[in-house]
Amino acid sequence: MTVEELRKLCDENVTLRLWPETGQALRLKRNQTYEAGRSGKIPTIQVGKKMRRVPTAWLRKVTGLDSI
Repeated sequence: MTVEELRKLCDENVTLRLWPETGQALRLKRNQTYEAGRSGKIPTIQVGKKMRRVPTAWLRKVTGLDSI
């Protein structure tokens, strides 16, 4: 995922799916992404029974998009 693709995703959404968007933006494999979500390394919001979403504000901060 390019910086521009990530910027567009974050600009258009308040939250992103844990996988694939967040995991791919952080260059993590699927299992690594879900483990990071479970352990709290990636903050998530529970939506429904199974879906976990990640706030784009956090993703922008850790990827440095706010400083570019």
